[in-house]
Amino acid sequence: MNYNNIKIIIPSYNCTNKLISVIKRLRANNITSQIFIVDDNSLVRSKLIINFIKNKFSNIFVITNNKNLGQGGSIKKAFKILKKTEDLICTMDDDGQHNTKDVKKILNKANKIYYSNCILLGSRGLELSKTPFNSYFGNKVSKFIFFLINKKKIIDTQTGLRFYSKLISNKFLKIKSNGFDFHNIMNYFLIKKKIKIYKINIKTIYFEKNKKTRFKGIKDTFRILNSISKFYLNLIFSR
Repeated sequence: MNYNNIKIIIPSYNCTNKLISVIKRLRANNITSQIFIVDDNSLVRSKLIINFIKNKFSNIFVITNNKNLGQGGSIKKAFKILKKTEDLICTMDDDGQHNTKDVKKILNKANKIYYSNCILLGSRGLELSKTPFNSYFGNKVSKFIFFLINKKKIIDTQTGLRFYSKLISNKFLKIKSNGFDFHNIMNYFLIKKKIKIYKINIKTIYFEKNKKTRFKGIKDTFRILNSISKFYLNLIFSR
């Protein structure tokens, strides 16, 4: 597998040493792609971790935000920096919740998305027995709303493991959402733009019952629902 045209984007805010393990496992599995870590104005300790990664591993590039832009804002900033239209883009999280074998499984489907109007989503089962309640509740609500509006199912509406062409990433710059709602609004954007969605089953991984997650359950779920409402109001009044 040739990973030269694949760019991996990892938005990161106050990362822990788990990010070192993430990069180490990617390289140990011969995933040699350029990796762009977007430091979203993190604390000094996290900046030191990112700097260590940059010095220890090859093909690591750090994009630094002077102010906090949010998960979506950080990803969009990386989109603007990557210029080659032949590139393929994979986004993933910085906390080790994506199994490296699953990442490789998705990247190995690169031929499916070259110059095609489709996206691959890493889809977790998110069973209650394996998923912290905050994340389980948020996904259940957003999944129900998505089906209600589009009559289509997405099992894992909030997955950060996504793979698509640079050409499609340019379209995502039009999404106004910048926080955790970015990926959720992207799901609606995919339907609006008639971009085909392929779901790839991946493992559900959470550490310490996800105590350190920045996703705040009910609060962020309602923030996402508010973004969805604004997205559709903009569609109505832009006609």
